[in-house]
Amino acid sequence: HILPRSYNKKFTLTEKDHNALRDRLGNLTILSDSEQQDVGAKDPLNKIPSYKKSEYKITKEIECTSKNGWDNECIEQRQDALSKTAAAIWSIPNI
Repeated sequence: HILPRSYNKKFTLTEKDHNALRDRLGNLTILSDSEQQDVGAKDPLNKIPSYKKSEYKITKEIECTSKNGWDNECIEQRQDALSKTAAAIWSIPNI
């Protein structure tokens, strides 16, 4: 989870928004055990420098341009990008 599973009042999201977003595909990524220990439950934007060093391309590419931190906008953008990548990889040609 980029946005940690546990709510923290320091995050810019309300608890309701946090609960609605935390398990969305755009909020998930792949990490090794050591990478997970490094980022833990930090604020999502504080995790991004660690993600850039990840051994996984999908994790290295995580970005957020929202002024409000890792929010619905960032999660939606990432989810859209992931769905386009998945469609390109697993597309079925027209027969």
